[in-house]
Amino acid sequence: MLELPKLPEDLGYDVCGFPKPGWSPMRGIGMPERFFVTHTDLDHLKAFGGGMLWCAEPLQKRLEHIYHNIQIEIETYPRDLCIPTCHPREIERYKVPTFGYIYKDLMVIPECHDALKLLEEHAMKYAVIVFFKQPRAHAQEHINADRLRELCDHAYFADVSTMNVYRPWVIRKCVPSICDVRQDPVLWQNSPFSRRFK
Repeated sequence: MLELPKLPEDLGYDVCGFPKPGWSPMRGIGMPERFFVTHTDLDHLKAFGGGMLWCAEPLQKRLEHIYHNIQIEIETYPRDLCIPTCHPREIERYKVPTFGYIYKDLMVIPECHDALKLLEEHAMKYAVIVFFKQPRAHAQEHINADRLRELCDHAYFADVSTMNVYRPWVIRKCVPSICDVRQDPVLWQNSPFSRRFK
């Protein structure tokens, strides 16, 4: 098995990333300093302030609204390095805009209807791929961590559903999402969002 290429240590993907020493998800300590935001569903948005969010321009106003009165920097990522796509819903009119990103030799493929096509088109162009776990409901083919490794040996699997590293190429959730806090505000009471859901 080929050795995986290295990812930037200070960069996260929605709520996924590699925590630093002293990591405490309960207190928001040890998170990457910058996170790409692929879309604004609450299960993909971190529930702590601090650091910076990089986003495509169409996502910025929504993020500013969500993080109103929370200390966090939100910065628009260069348009020519953003890949627009969409996250389909069961009802066609409720499609959600999502964005992939190019960062140096890295490409981020979000939850989207054409994730497999993007992987096929771009896998050879970039030294490392971050590929989000796709909901079964809209994936052309169900791709889990093992299937991704078969398709692309230099890809990481961003799994927002778990804090466990069950394969070496899995990028786990390293910070609770706003959705996690909404479901259990007492558990995540150190999050500034916990007050909104009590």
